[in-house]
Amino acid sequence: MGLRLYLVRHARTTAGDSVFCGTTNHELSPEGAAQANQLALRFHNRPIRDIYCSPLLRAEQTAQILRNALPNAEINTRASLREMDYGDWEGLSHEQVQDRDSSVYESWAANPTKTIPRNSESPESVLERLQGFLSELKDSHHQDRPEEVIAVLHKGTIRILLAYLLGETLRDYRKRDISYGAVIEVFFDGADWAVYDPPTSLPS
Repeated sequence: MGLRLYLVRHARTTAGDSVFCGTTNHELSPEGAAQANQLALRFHNRPIRDIYCSPLLRAEQTAQILRNALPNAEINTRASLREMDYGDWEGLSHEQVQDRDSSVYESWAANPTKTIPRNSESPESVLERLQGFLSELKDSHHQDRPEEVIAVLHKGTIRILLAYLLGETLRDYRKRDISYGAVIEVFFDGADWAVYDPPTSLPS
């Protein structure tokens, strides 16, 4: 019994991973669409009735492709699942930011909870809205019978959520790599959340 939550990072986009792409609305690349179709095969015939997703286009497109393999599922958009807003760094590559703002970039890379880009969102504020999403799941799904749901979100939000669920410091949330189309299983037994086989953190 309990709730099984599949955290899914959206498929590959036209922007790639070298650019700060938080609230910027990039779509899936052709490779990403193919990747999402392969991902859908994993969930085919699973008893999933709810697919939650970020309102950003790349997540919505991934969710729709998954929905095509799950005819009984409904897509539910949640603003709480959107990616972190990178403020003045939105749309820039890491190299561009290093050239323009090297001292701030180095400080952010060393401790993203202490230094954040101008006009951006802090990891703590992202975590707060993600905790709200977890609370919603606990309130809206029954733990007295098995249920499975999908949440399609982003690299940054998955990293922050995993750090929280695993009892890790937010300072190190960026050390865990989350590839396009990654799936992480999380289970709620009515009392606690457990993460199955979390991605390994990168060395310091």
